[in-house]
Amino acid sequence: MRVVFLSNFFNHHQEPLAEALSDKESIEFYFIETEKMPEERKNLGYKQYKREKPPYILSDATAEKINEVVLSADIVIVGSAPYEMVLERLKRNKIVFFYSERLFKNLKSVIKLFLSGRIFSVYRNVSKYSSAYLLCASYYAKKDFENIGCFKSRMFAWGYFPVTSKKSFEQLKVIKTADAILNIVWVGRLIKWKHPEHALYVAKQLNKAGITCRLHIIGDGSLKSKISNLIKKQHMEDYCIMYGAVKSDEVRIYFEKADIFLFTSDKNEGWGAVLNEGMSSACCVYANSQAGATKCLINHGENGFIYHKSKKNLLCCIKNSIGDNNTFNKCQEKGYYTMENLWNAELAVNRLISVSERLLNNYAPENYEDGPMSKL
Repeated sequence: MRVVFLSNFFNHHQEPLAEALSDKESIEFYFIETEKMPEERKNLGYKQYKREKPPYILSDATAEKINEVVLSADIVIVGSAPYEMVLERLKRNKIVFFYSERLFKNLKSVIKLFLSGRIFSVYRNVSKYSSAYLLCASYYAKKDFENIGCFKSRMFAWGYFPVTSKKSFEQLKVIKTADAILNIVWVGRLIKWKHPEHALYVAKQLNKAGITCRLHIIGDGSLKSKISNLIKKQHMEDYCIMYGAVKSDEVRIYFEKADIFLFTSDKNEGWGAVLNEGMSSACCVYANSQAGATKCLINHGENGFIYHKSKKNLLCCIKNSIGDNNTFNKCQEKGYYTMENLWNAELAVNRLISVSERLLNNYAPENYEDGPMSKL
């Protein structure tokens, strides 16, 4: 089976999925980049590929070669690419999976989308073909696409699939218990809608309440100076540490040492692969219900905790659960195994191929109850 993945630029979020596809002997896999990596992403520590670029990436191929590969593929996955690249496939009733986060993240985006009209016309044009399907990389994507009348019953649960931990749960627990203090980690770009200030609020209030903790902030962005000044102004230097941008493959070290991961992004967060990484590193995660990944990955009180929107709700959620060691430890363990056994690239690829084979043979897809490729 030939599988082609079209996306803007190759990065560490897509690499595990691409590697899992490439590793399957039955799959001939190609990844086609449609853009160059922005400088902002390079500055955030995104891995850049030059001579060591994986052989399945066809960025430098001719337009003729790319068109041939796309048209002849058994299935094509479209993350970010001009829809004209797959229009001929659709006309020939060949399978295309469109890979999308939610459409309506905030009022500004809603107004912009309605005024432009293009995204609606594009999705309406492609979704009228019965061979077009949607991979929903957000809990909220299904509703957004239903609201514009697209894809109807041809939507599947999907997401992002970072590398899972190479350490066992028992090994991670040993690392975490090596430090007697409660370690909290926050990871992401320091920008408004990711709300790093909520992590500062939590750290301050916990220490004020006699729950000694240390907050580790990983990331860079426009709010860096503001967050740094807040730490100084509120005299939090002893228990709040800022590390700046850290290479993507080194961030896991901070996750592995942390007891808690705070995922504070609001509805502007399409997915949030850091949530996968935090759970895979056996952190007890506290996640904003508005972010795309939260309700896909977390069952509240089972493998993590979900709070709604505000920093006060986040603090309340932590205080209500942190004293219950059984529940806290259970969430760390079940969060780890959720990534290990369900939300990982290998399982996602196996299910994608299985569903695709059935569709190619005009059979109904499997009815997975949960996880990647479960029917929405």
